[in-house]
Amino acid sequence: SLSARRPVAVMSYPSPASRSAVARPMPEVAPVINACFLIILCFCSLRCIRVCFERRTGIPAAGGFVRGFRRTDSGAPTGPDAARRTVSRRLSQAGRRMCVIVLAKITFFPENGKIRLHIISHASVWWLRWHENRKKCVTLYPVPSETDPVCRVNLEYFIARRTARTSDGRRRGVMVRIAVLSVALSVAAMILALAVVMGFKREVARLMTGFTAHVEITDLRGADAVASVPVRRSEPLERAVRSVDGVDGMWPYAVKEGIVRTADAVQGVMLKGVDDTYDWSFFAECLTEGALPRVADSVRTKEVLVSRLLARRLGLGTGDKVEMLFVDPDDAPRRDRFRISGLYSSGMDEMDGAVVLTDLRNVQRLWGWAPDEVSGYGVDAVRFEDAEPLAGRLSHLLLYDAPDDGQNLVATGVGESYPNIFDWLKAHDVNAAVVIAVMLAVAFFNMATALMILVLERTRMIGLLKAMGMRDGAVRRIFLWRAAFIALRGLAWGNVAGLGLCFVQCRFHLLKLDSEAYLLSEVPVSLGWGWWLLLNGGAAAAIVLLLTIPARVVSTVKPSETIRYER
Repeated sequence: SLSARRPVAVMSYPSPASRSAVARPMPEVAPVINACFLIILCFCSLRCIRVCFERRTGIPAAGGFVRGFRRTDSGAPTGPDAARRTVSRRLSQAGRRMCVIVLAKITFFPENGKIRLHIISHASVWWLRWHENRKKCVTLYPVPSETDPVCRVNLEYFIARRTARTSDGRRRGVMVRIAVLSVALSVAAMILALAVVMGFKREVARLMTGFTAHVEITDLRGADAVASVPVRRSEPLERAVRSVDGVDGMWPYAVKEGIVRTADAVQGVMLKGVDDTYDWSFFAECLTEGALPRVADSVRTKEVLVSRLLARRLGLGTGDKVEMLFVDPDDAPRRDRFRISGLYSSGMDEMDGAVVLTDLRNVQRLWGWAPDEVSGYGVDAVRFEDAEPLAGRLSHLLLYDAPDDGQNLVATGVGESYPNIFDWLKAHDVNAAVVIAVMLAVAFFNMATALMILVLERTRMIGLLKAMGMRDGAVRRIFLWRAAFIALRGLAWGNVAGLGLCFVQCRFHLLKLDSEAYLLSEVPVSLGWGWWLLLNGGAAAAIVLLLTIPARVVSTVKPSETIRYER
């Protein structure tokens, strides 16, 4: 029967037209309709706003909305109708960020050919000014109004900024350029002077503390002789010294004067012995050839570290053996031989030619001392400025609170041990102060001259401002702002020149010195944020404050006389 027959699948092939209609679903048109609706709504809204703008101002707005000004004729406008014709359909780029304009009004100024477009928006009130000497350029300024009390303008600063501008690519006045140049040269000279003085102080202090220590503890009875009375090492004494606030390290040393003799030359030196507690970081930085002497071995070595200057004078090199003579007051001269392990160069020839380092046990043997006898202790402070206060605290400790082994001991700072060097450095402070005072005086007189010329050039403007009700103090502030602009420009150029020269000297070491007269072989330079900021701020403040004196000439300008003879 037909009902028992198994169903048969029948496949039909539709036509191409029906195939495309069946295979593709019907697209949703709702998003497209919504997008079109929004576009039409935005277009209508902009059209309404433009129509309102045209009706309120009389300015045709066809072809665009909220762009920039553009001149359409060749002369300055002579009336409201001509002014409206010269204003095109575009406002400034800043105007593009404004919301819906609800009111716009044009006011024409026939005395100077300027146009003011007074626009009130949802956010604030703006002035849009167009000058005849500017092409396709509009400046947007917020001004105070009753509808927007938050929006305010510093009138003195505004006028000073406008008068300081140049147009049509014209260069600034000769006196303005001279004033900027004088301030720049003065600031550059002050930066160089302070950088060199600070560099001398930092470099000499670093070298002196590297060769000796921030504070030295020695026997008071051997103050007039080099290590004539030994100091006995004591664990309680060392523990008490290390407990003092400000002590960064402590190490024993022994020194003995001697003579280095070669076949061609003789040189007096100071042989300094140290042990494994000594900080070799300073000499590791100054090492130019070879290696540091070994002082931590269980077996005593006879290696020495000499300077490159001394090796050049004596004709020696790394690995050579050198003979040294030591003379004692009560004994016959002693002779000993050492091997040069390395050469160093610090740039301070006075110390390079005298200091030779070796193992502490070598110097103890030359003196005939016991293993626990040394010339003294070297104490390192955290900073160089803490050396003298630390010496005072250690002296108080050794005098009152030290154990019995600390009797007859005294702590001496590096500045007290070498007073001639550090007094010479203090004299540079006076030189720097004189340079700064002279440079400030030069900058002040040039700025005062420029300010007087600016006042004379703006005499008519001063008279008009006074006639409009501006007080003398406000007019003075206009020119003080103008002077501040010139001073800041000079400060910027002066910093570029001064810091650039300092960088060149630090990088290439072009300027050399006579080490016998200046202790160093090249001009040191040191820059610090503290004194650099203080110098710039102090120079700018001093120049502007001093210019308040010549700025008082503004009060002598009378509006009746300045306007009477002006054509």
